[in-house]
Amino acid sequence: MGIPLRVLNIEDSEDDTALVVRELRRGSYEPTFERVDTAAAMKAALDKQTWDIVISDHNMPHFSSLAALALLKENGLDLPFIIVSGTIGEDIAVTAMKAGAHDYIMKDNLTRLNPAIERELREAEVRRERKRAEASLRESETRFRSVAQSANDSIISADSRGIIVFWNKGAQTTFGYAEEEVLGQPLSLLIPEQYRDSHLRGLERMSSTGESHIIGKTVEFQGLRKDGSKFPLELSLATWETGEGTFYSSIIRDITERKRAEEERARLLIHEHRLKQYLSPQIVNSLISKEEIKLVNTRKLLTIVFTDLRGFTEFSDKAEPEDVIDLLNDYLSEMTTIIFKYEGTLDKIIGDGMLVFFGDPVPMQDHAQRAVNMAIEMREKTKQLQKKWPLEEYQLNIGIGINTGYVTVGNIGSENRMDYTVIGKQVNIASRFESEARSGEIIIGKRTFETVKECVKVEEIQQITVKGLRSPISAYKLIGVNVK
Repeated sequence: MGIPLRVLNIEDSEDDTALVVRELRRGSYEPTFERVDTAAAMKAALDKQTWDIVISDHNMPHFSSLAALALLKENGLDLPFIIVSGTIGEDIAVTAMKAGAHDYIMKDNLTRLNPAIERELREAEVRRERKRAEASLRESETRFRSVAQSANDSIISADSRGIIVFWNKGAQTTFGYAEEEVLGQPLSLLIPEQYRDSHLRGLERMSSTGESHIIGKTVEFQGLRKDGSKFPLELSLATWETGEGTFYSSIIRDITERKRAEEERARLLIHEHRLKQYLSPQIVNSLISKEEIKLVNTRKLLTIVFTDLRGFTEFSDKAEPEDVIDLLNDYLSEMTTIIFKYEGTLDKIIGDGMLVFFGDPVPMQDHAQRAVNMAIEMREKTKQLQKKWPLEEYQLNIGIGINTGYVTVGNIGSENRMDYTVIGKQVNIASRFESEARSGEIIIGKRTFETVKECVKVEEIQQITVKGLRSPISAYKLIGVNVK
């Protein structure tokens, strides 16, 4: 069962609508849609039901994307608005984006549609949540000012001697004392014993010099409840004058839950740091933010990279274990830094070998270029490491295979152990390229080459045979990048 998605499609072509719907279903959506091609039909559709997203053609006989966008704004709706067109020019696209469109996609490149929808649905929810929070805050502030006595916060007033003269219901809830129990009692009744001397000195200083360390500020302090329990509070203190002298008014908030949340946040940060030692930042961020990584396998166009440290096996068989581990950790630390620099997903480390892929879970259009740039930087970094490794009798260097193609990506494993990984023929081809690469070589596939050919120098090599494929496949040895 796909993800429900209510789509208002502004389009004059039923065939083009069918193409969009088919692409949505390929992206795990189950769209409910209505096609309209006039302003009147669009207004009727907006009045009739709630929509999740608007997907609009740009130029139609009786309507346009810009007119549709204006109508959406007139209705006061904040919905993701994506233009899908085969004729929109760059200037018009810029105008549409400035007018409030969230993205534009060419009809001959619908593979961008689902990632764009996922992104814009998330951002729309963030906007709605922000508006709800802002409205709630305004309502809370208005209620506090107009009905102080019913405020959840404690509002307490005392005279210049520190004797309580006003006590609201919030204070009764926070401290546990009824109003009749505290009126006429000193404020020290609410202060833990170890802070009472400091409190009395502050009252004397204010009385004699008019100076105070906390008036006009918000400070954190400890309070003492009727039952003897201590709790953290936030205190805002002000003074006011009458003919009877100086009075103090305080707004006190119990911040027990906030402190617990801060402690939990600190714990999660430590947990996040530990996770990032093992998982790519993209997956860690998804886990921390509780974004769901779908268990259903998805087919995507990605770029796959396999790396191997040539000569390491012989070295590890003969060298001391400590030297082996030190060198490998040094090498892998440098390589993972480069991987994360280009936002690659580190699938797994197997000894001195690594599997990396680009384009998921963070969508990126330039995944092939990032993979190639990463590989070149890895090769250069390995050359630098060779100079610091005291290995005269061993020749250690990196070998890399890169391939671009459609693969299956998702959580694969068992109930006890899951890996977010990639599988498929194109993954096997990348692995085969890596095994063919000699020390210091980077071998890339034809689709990768076609994507980055304007930016790189290559040398076509003999076709490579891959197990399970009938015909050999083309491959290229990556020499370097073109310097403009």
